[in-house]
Amino acid sequence: MSFVRTATVLAAVLPSVATAAAQSLTAEDLLRLEEAERRRGAHYAERLSMFIREAPLVEPGGTVFVGDSISEGFPLRQVFPGQNMVNRGIGGDRVEGVLERVDVSVERVRPRRIFLKIGINNIVHGLPASDEQLSEHYERLVDAIRAAAPSAELIIQTTLPLAERAGRHNGRVRRYVAHVRRVAEARGLRVVDLHTKMADERGNLRDEYTTDSIHLNLRGYEAWMEMILTPREFFDACVALAPAWRRMRVPHHPIAAVDPGFAEDRPGGRGQHDLVMYTERLRRRTTGTDEWGMEALVRGGVVVDVIGLDAPRPVEGFVLSAGGRAAPWLSANLLPGVRVSLDHGEARWHRGPA
Repeated sequence: MSFVRTATVLAAVLPSVATAAAQSLTAEDLLRLEEAERRRGAHYAERLSMFIREAPLVEPGGTVFVGDSISEGFPLRQVFPGQNMVNRGIGGDRVEGVLERVDVSVERVRPRRIFLKIGINNIVHGLPASDEQLSEHYERLVDAIRAAAPSAELIIQTTLPLAERAGRHNGRVRRYVAHVRRVAEARGLRVVDLHTKMADERGNLRDEYTTDSIHLNLRGYEAWMEMILTPREFFDACVALAPAWRRMRVPHHPIAAVDPGFAEDRPGGRGQHDLVMYTERLRRRTTGTDEWGMEALVRGGVVVDVIGLDAPRPVEGFVLSAGGRAAPWLSANLLPGVRVSLDHGEARWHRGPA
């Protein structure tokens, strides 16, 4: 449902809610959001709507993180409780999408400091097709942000590599990162080189930092924080994240489906945030999971391998496959050698030897 139609329904059914919305979203805003939804998807439009409504409430002089899903997922509230930190990441966003929302994401929040990291979705989706066009668009974005907040410190963060199973894109990632550095150097901007920090010796994103080849797990975010915080701030951030680590280490996770077909929208028949199990009775040769999934092969009750891409149908044991919010649980707990049991529709891992 579009934002204009949603506002109409609210006005008819919930007048008080509609009045509150009308105070924060103008007719021009609603038209902008409807166009954003048409061109860039529902999630982009929903986040943009939230940014528009939040802007008058944001205290000037804060720090804003601008980017895509990796920025959106940065646990700012947990890491910086009580501090003026503003998250302006949108999952799936590209350089052009950020350029279209500089007024809302930067200018209206009047920040003292801006961390920018964007570009991986351009590369993964091949939009634009040429390096030259992407480089030009990035330069326009950097200059637009500087114009929108001329007194703020703009900090450029390099784009992360992808893990090996999605590494076919990393050649273009490296070319893009080189251009990002040149743009920053030409303008005298500070660079946080996340790419080098998180790459392994082959230039791929280190497996310990990711759940699905592209997004970061808590260990990945800690590596990022270590690059931008003082030692004392980093220590405090790690302490603040301790509860999240404990939640991730719960010993069990529900299994949403066994040997799902392809009727569902997600690759491999897995729901967006599901953990599913594939067995020898699977009616196809492979799981169908794409490179953004995470899979563990279990034989004899023990994890023997962690796979990230379209595992073969198991001839012995089973494959546990995770995506979305289930992937961090799998990557943190189902390591080679860990014992796994199945109990009332749940996968459960166990410490100690088999």
